[in-house]
Amino acid sequence: MFRVIVFAIIFIVFNILFIFSANMVGVIYKKDENYFYSKLYSILPKDTVLDVYRSSNKVGKVKIVSLVDNVALLSVLEGNIQTGDLLYYDFEIKNSTQQENKELNDSNKNNSNYLMNKAYISGDNDENLPYDKLNDGLKYYSQVLATKTKIVKFGPNSNAPATKIVLDPFQIFSLYNQYESYKAISSYSNISPVTSSISNFFLLQLISNLWNTYQNVKGPTMNESNIPSSYIQIVYLDEDLAKARTILHGYKETIYDKAYLSNYYKNLVSSTQLNDFAIFEVTIFNGFNQPINLSPFSYKLYLIGSNGLRYKAIKYDITLDTNLSPGGSANGFVYFPKYDIQTGENITKSKIKLSIEEIGPLKQEIVSF
Repeated sequence: MFRVIVFAIIFIVFNILFIFSANMVGVIYKKDENYFYSKLYSILPKDTVLDVYRSSNKVGKVKIVSLVDNVALLSVLEGNIQTGDLLYYDFEIKNSTQQENKELNDSNKNNSNYLMNKAYISGDNDENLPYDKLNDGLKYYSQVLATKTKIVKFGPNSNAPATKIVLDPFQIFSLYNQYESYKAISSYSNISPVTSSISNFFLLQLISNLWNTYQNVKGPTMNESNIPSSYIQIVYLDEDLAKARTILHGYKETIYDKAYLSNYYKNLVSSTQLNDFAIFEVTIFNGFNQPINLSPFSYKLYLIGSNGLRYKAIKYDITLDTNLSPGGSANGFVYFPKYDIQTGENITKSKIKLSIEEIGPLKQEIVSF
């Protein structure tokens, strides 16, 4: 038994050391028949073999078959690969020539800050953080959250007057303190609250769930005549919301240090993979007296990029693939590509739209962000 425990500890330590010695070079965001696609963050040659990780667990290996404008076509060498998996490459061990070492190590030096600095390339850099809102962070966060939340009502009462959305600040602080407590526990256990897979999930949950501080579908004279039969709520989790979350953090903690808040924002963006995906949280409530079939949800929600083209979701939470019973609700995250696979263009660089299609009696509704 003792020997088994020792081997287990050695295995865990080895994996941790590998992750820290290697560099994340991309995220798999699309599957096409037997191949996968990823936008690489480093210059790597064709036929390079990459390790694939899900959370902190290695799940397989892939090989670069072709590379166009940093978009790699990948073939699976081993393992069960999925969209959303992370790609790692150990620059120091796997380079074969001095010239390759020089080029790749230069890329390696920049790669550790790639996710942090990518916002500069897209124009969403930390210099745009609204530091002037720090003394009114709760109100500012609420305003941004409202602009990122869309509600589509459908059913007999869907023509009810516009709803009033009411902020519950106590719920914001409750959720906020949950994260701060978790971050403290993480630091005590020497687990980075940014790099640990649990924290990555928690951060994304926190950002997206804060919109629940709004009590939706409430008006000044709420009664059966103005409650819609059904509704769909969508929250766009983008860099603007991450900036507002950063300001809320500074407001709550009374932190005015710009360097600290800048790093906080960069960590938030990188840990939630906002640079790789257009992420939405979707909640659907069925007020009808019969079920609403949402499966497959990939045919219910499409992204219309800033280039005007339609894009299918790369992945989404399985909880959305359901036959929604009367009075029931479904909630989950939907991930769309942020870059066109053929052109490499950022398809979220300006206004985007979502097309909601064939959900119950709702044939199509387009909402803009």
